[in-house]
Amino acid sequence: MCIRDRSTWGNNTMENPPIVQIDVVTPQTVDHQPEAAVAVTDDFANTRTPAIGKPVSNSLLASNNLVDQSMNPNADTAMTAQILNDPIRLLTNLVRVRIVQKAQYIETFCPCEFENEYTIYAGNPHDPDVEVEKINKVFTCKERSTCFQRACCASFSREFAMDIRYKGMEYNELISQYGCTWLPFIALRREYKCTCCCINRPVLTVELNYNGIKEQLGYVINEFNCCLFSFAIHERKEEKASYKVSGDCCQCGICCNCPCEKCMRAVFDMYDCKNYGKKIGEIKKIWSTCVKECCSDANEYIITFPGAATWRQKALFLSAIL
Repeated sequence: MCIRDRSTWGNNTMENPPIVQIDVVTPQTVDHQPEAAVAVTDDFANTRTPAIGKPVSNSLLASNNLVDQSMNPNADTAMTAQILNDPIRLLTNLVRVRIVQKAQYIETFCPCEFENEYTIYAGNPHDPDVEVEKINKVFTCKERSTCFQRACCASFSREFAMDIRYKGMEYNELISQYGCTWLPFIALRREYKCTCCCINRPVLTVELNYNGIKEQLGYVINEFNCCLFSFAIHERKEEKASYKVSGDCCQCGICCNCPCEKCMRAVFDMYDCKNYGKKIGEIKKIWSTCVKECCSDANEYIITFPGAATWRQKALFLSAIL
């Protein structure tokens, strides 16, 4: 604030009177918080779109089972979309899964064989003792084979192909927004082989087929054994088996479908061949329902992955069961 000192005015100073500077402190009445809030909101809005610059529907993200319901609702939507589209990260974080085969009841009344379908549910990583419920669906699988192969060839040697699909976000040009859909992740392929006992055993090829990337992950060989169900998992075909999955074929849970305690479980152990055959995990065949057990050949399994298993190894263990 500036005022003029009248005591020093004169005839010669009327045009340019002296100026005295006085500092006056006044209370601040302007609230700058709204401006800061607007700035934060603008920055947050700019990050609610994925890298390609198209909007993501919040309702679709909220309804997706892959999103943790305890996640902060104000979390970055772009980061959430990235999690939804990253099945490798999802598979890496899985500790236990439940594999449910779809029951085809019509097979009970007619000799035809339908293509197998599976749904994979994630277990609670924080409480491994809790039974894996059929709530959090993470992967789906459906067989592709010919009617001739299913009707005329043995189930352990016939030819088929299968895709393990994950729930991801895909942009729809027609409605100009993202939508949830099942996208391919891992491809399984087995060629027909004329198998006799231990000769010419079938080989299941496991490949990564994600986002245009194709890469061999390994092979699963159904070994011949008179008293065991045995699968050898090879990370490279020319090398020896890295892991084995085996279980006694005379278990009550395999031979009998009675709803008693012993007949409701069958255990297959996972062994690390590189570590002197040390047991590293297990696969349990569990009881589903009376109708499903008596009127179909559909099975349900729970896989407990080894603690140090990578996503590649988990993909191979999954493929051994499907």
